[in-house]
Amino acid sequence: MCCNSPAYSFLTLDVIEAMCSCLIAEAEDGELSRRSDVEQEQRILTEFGRCLTQVIDSASRTRGTQRQDMIIC
Repeated sequence: MCCNSPAYSFLTLDVIEAMCSCLIAEAEDGELSRRSDVEQEQRILTEFGRCLTQVIDSASRTRGTQRQDMIIC
């Protein structure tokens, strides 16, 4: 096993808040750019996937230590 901690333990309140901030920023950008609803939904889902990928990559690198990287929008 790569980690002693369960995967969900990497979704701390700080990480969730950072992810939400990225998603809100993407939504605001879409409103300003007047994107279609379909394109806006696609971009927000893509951003959500990117954020989750960063969490998973960070968890893989951490290998059970307490270090967690920040999510970068």
